[in-house]
Amino acid sequence: MKKRNTLFGKAREKVQDLCIRAHAMFTRAKEKALDLLVNGNPLLADCRGDLAVSTIGGIIIAVVMVGLIIVAVNAFFPGFFTGMFTSMQSKLNANW
Repeated sequence: MKKRNTLFGKAREKVQDLCIRAHAMFTRAKEKALDLLVNGNPLLADCRGDLAVSTIGGIIIAVVMVGLIIVAVNAFFPGFFTGMFTSMQSKLNANW
């Protein structure tokens, strides 16, 4: 009978240890959550890289706008770019 009691005793100790650890873990999580609420939310207020994102977004918008202007000019003046490239080609070939 003593073996049986010691097995249950060890199991009970392990369960109690796990309960104590779980309680400590939840207590720490609760403290961190309350600290986050009291001190504000620095994770969402972090704006590092904001300038880079704005710059890249501006460059993308500029490239799209230039592309749309090229498409519009090509639609209204169909020979504009071909004539321009032909004249550039002839001027470059004349210098060689």
